[in-house]
Amino acid sequence: MIFFKILGVGTAEHEYLKSMIVDWMRKENIPFAVDDVKEIDDFIQSGITSIPAVVINDHVKFQRKDFNDLRSFAHAIFDYVDRFKKLHMKKIIVPTDFSENAGNAGQYAIKLSQYFNCEVTLLHIFHPAVDINTGYFLDPEIETKKRNMLTEQVKELNQSMQGEVVTSAKINSQFAMGFPIEEIVRLSEEAECMIVMGATGETGMFGKVFGSISSAVARMAHCPVLLVPSGKSFRPYEQIMYASNESRFDEKIALIIKQFVSTFDAKLHCIHVDKGADYYPDWEMKGLFGQNGYDVHLVEANIPETNIAKGLNQYASDKEIDLLIMGTRHRNFWENLVHTSVTKKMALHPQLPLLVFHAGDKL
Repeated sequence: MIFFKILGVGTAEHEYLKSMIVDWMRKENIPFAVDDVKEIDDFIQSGITSIPAVVINDHVKFQRKDFNDLRSFAHAIFDYVDRFKKLHMKKIIVPTDFSENAGNAGQYAIKLSQYFNCEVTLLHIFHPAVDINTGYFLDPEIETKKRNMLTEQVKELNQSMQGEVVTSAKINSQFAMGFPIEEIVRLSEEAECMIVMGATGETGMFGKVFGSISSAVARMAHCPVLLVPSGKSFRPYEQIMYASNESRFDEKIALIIKQFVSTFDAKLHCIHVDKGADYYPDWEMKGLFGQNGYDVHLVEANIPETNIAKGLNQYASDKEIDLLIMGTRHRNFWENLVHTSVTKKMALHPQLPLLVFHAGDKL
C-alpha cells in the first residue's frame, strides 16, 4: 500500500495532479490511498515550502517548484512508485489452530497483504484421531466442528478489521486433511505466495518464541515464511535487518530481499555476526544489496560475537529493528542459531517478527 498526501489549496493544477496519480495507480493495479491536505499548518509540519506538493508514505517529498512542468513532476512521482510493482504476491497463507496467536497472525497478514494487493487464505490442517482397531474416527463429528470453527474465524477476522483505514483484503478459507507440517510445506509450492504463522506458545529452544511447527515450516517451506511473535501487531517496516551469512548464499536471495525491502521503502541493515577470521567485506555487501535499481537504503555491519542470537538481539534493540530476515540454506548457520546447546539461555527477541527466505523462493 502506498499512501499519498497531496498538498495544495484545490487549484486546477492540484486537482489535475490528483487525478493523474489516481488514474495511474489504478491502471498499474498498485494498492494506494490518497489524502488531500489543504491546511497551511499541515504544509509546515510536512516540511513543504511550496505547493502543489506530494508526500509519499510520510517521508518522500516532491514539490512542483523543482520541475519544469506538471507532467515531468508527475512522472518523477511515477518513476519513484514504479519500484513497488516489482514484487508480486498472489496469496498469503495463514495456518490456524484457532488459537489467539493464530488469530493475531491473521490480522497481521491482512494488514501486510495491503502492500501486495493479494488475498489472504486462512488454512486449517485437520488430522483426526482414528481407532487403530476399527479404522473409524474416534469423534465422527470433529471434522464438521473444525470446518465450522474455520468459517467462524474468517468471520471474526473480517469483523475485527472493520473500521480500519484499509480493509480491502480478500479473506478465503481452506480446509485440508493430513499432518500439519507436511501439508503446509506441500501447499507452499504454490507460486507467488507467502506463509504467515503465529507463535504456538510451545516450550523449548526456538519454540520458546515461535513453536516447533512454525520453525519446521520455516526451514522446509518452498516460499517465504513470516513468523509473528505472540501479540505482535503489524506496522509498516522502517528498519529491516538481514542476518547475512556468506556471499555465495546471499547472491541467491539478494534480489528478493531488495524487492521486499523496497516495497516498504525501508532501511536494510545487512548484518554479519561472527568472531574470528570470517569477516564479510562491506564492499561485497554493497555489491549484493545496493545495486539493480532498487535504491535500497543500505547499512552494513560486521558484529564480533560468537553467540549469533545475542549479537542479533543487541543490534536489533540498538537500531529499533522492525523485522529480521534470515535464509536457511546454510544448515550450520541455522542450527547454530536454534540449537539448545548454544542458545539455552537466549531466544530471538520475543517481539521481533522473523521472515525466512530460501534459495529459489519467488514472488
